[in-house]
Amino acid sequence: MPRLIDADALCRVLNDHWLATSPSDRDTAEVAAERAAMCRGLDAAMRIVGQMPTVATDINVPRKWISVKDRLPEKDGQYLVCLNQTHLMVVPFAKTLEDVDRDVFKGRDEPGWFEWDTEWCGFYEVTMVTHWMPIPKLPEEVSGDA
Repeated sequence: MPRLIDADALCRVLNDHWLATSPSDRDTAEVAAERAAMCRGLDAAMRIVGQMPTVATDINVPRKWISVKDRLPEKDGQYLVCLNQTHLMVVPFAKTLEDVDRDVFKGRDEPGWFEWDTEWCGFYEVTMVTHWMPIPKLPEEVSGDA
């Protein structure tokens, strides 16, 4: 399974190792050739690491699903949710359901997930949410993308 690494830290280690392998005036020709080959390899590794894709490290975007048993969102808004651990959808969340619709959620001074039903033109509570996460940001437009 692939794992995330800190490429900057890796490059610092490689650079430190490269500096430690600098030739000295006491090196034999064979040792100097080995050091030169090692330095070329380290330099190539640093170039490859620099070209690898990066992963966002925004602390506001969790890297995993959050169970509703652990916590609920802190703010009203739309969230990506998992229903019964089988279906994904975007669902609104309110810290106080009664603020969404005082008739439908009368007396419901509690947080909850809800949706708008287009057939009967009213709100209903979504009760099957097991996990949630903030909606990821849309990709930035890249030159040449269609």
